[in-house]
Amino acid sequence: MNTEDDEATESMHWTARWMLRWNGKPAVTRLYLAGLTFGIPAAIAWSIDPNRLATEVTIYVTFALLMVGLFHEIYVWTLPQIERPLVKLAIAALGLTVGAAATGLSRTIVGSATGQDPATFSTTVALLVPISFVHVIAALIACVGLLALVAIVIAAAIFLLTPKIVKKKIWTFNRPFALARFLALIGVVGSCYYLMQPSSIVYQSARWIAGISAYAFDLQPNPSCSPVIGDRIGRINDDVVVIGRETADGVQFVRKRCEIAAEATELRAPKSQRAESDRLPDRSP
Repeated sequence: MNTEDDEATESMHWTARWMLRWNGKPAVTRLYLAGLTFGIPAAIAWSIDPNRLATEVTIYVTFALLMVGLFHEIYVWTLPQIERPLVKLAIAALGLTVGAAATGLSRTIVGSATGQDPATFSTTVALLVPISFVHVIAALIACVGLLALVAIVIAAAIFLLTPKIVKKKIWTFNRPFALARFLALIGVVGSCYYLMQPSSIVYQSARWIAGISAYAFDLQPNPSCSPVIGDRIGRINDDVVVIGRETADGVQFVRKRCEIAAEATELRAPKSQRAESDRLPDRSP
C-alpha cells in the first residue's frame, strides 16, 4: 500500500515539476515544442494512410502551431523596430502599394463576377478592397517566404561544404527550433499560395459577395428599361444599360440598349403657386 502511495506521490511531483518547467518557458518555445510533438504522430499517420481524416487533422494542427509560433516570434521582433523613422516610412510606402494593388484586384474580382466593366459597380469595388487585402498580403508573404526558403537551402548547402572545424563554431543554434522555423515557413508559404488561387474559399467568397453587392447597391429598379419585377438597372451611357436579374443559377448581368427618353408625366404646380391659390378667397356662388 505504501509503495503505491509513494508511486502516486512521485508521479504527482514529477507532473508538477514538468508543468512548472513548461509554464516557465516562453510562449514561442511552447508553440514550437507542441508543433513538433504533434508532428511525430502526423508523420506516422501520413506514412500509413495520407488520405485519412485523422492524418489531415494532425498535419493541420502541427502546421498551425508552428505557424502561430513563427508569427508570434516575428511580431515580438518587429514591434520594437516600428519606432524607427525609416521603418515608419517603409510601412507607409508599403501600405500605399498594397492599397493600390488591393483596389486593382477588387476591380478584377468584380469584373470576373459580373462579366461587365467594373467601373459600373464603384460601390462594390470599394466594398471588396478589404477582402482583396488578404490576397495581396498573401502574395507578398509568399514571395518573401519563398526567398527565405531559397536562402535557407543555399545556406544549408554552404554549411555542408564547410570544414568540420568551422561547422563546430557555426552549429550553435538550437536544431529543433531551427527545424520548427523551417517547417513553419513551409506552412506559411503553402497557405499563402492556396489563398492566392482562384479556387480558394476567400476568392470564391469574394466573387459571391461581388455579385450580390453589385445587384443590391450599384443597380436600381427602372421599369422603362426592364419592366420585369426584380430587375435592376445601371446606366453605362445614354444608350446602353446593365440589367441585373436574379436567376436560378445566381445573379446575371447583361448589357441592353435603352436610350434616355423624356417622360410623359406632367409636372405638378409649384409649391409657391399652390400656396397662393390656397390663400385666395372662394368667389364661387
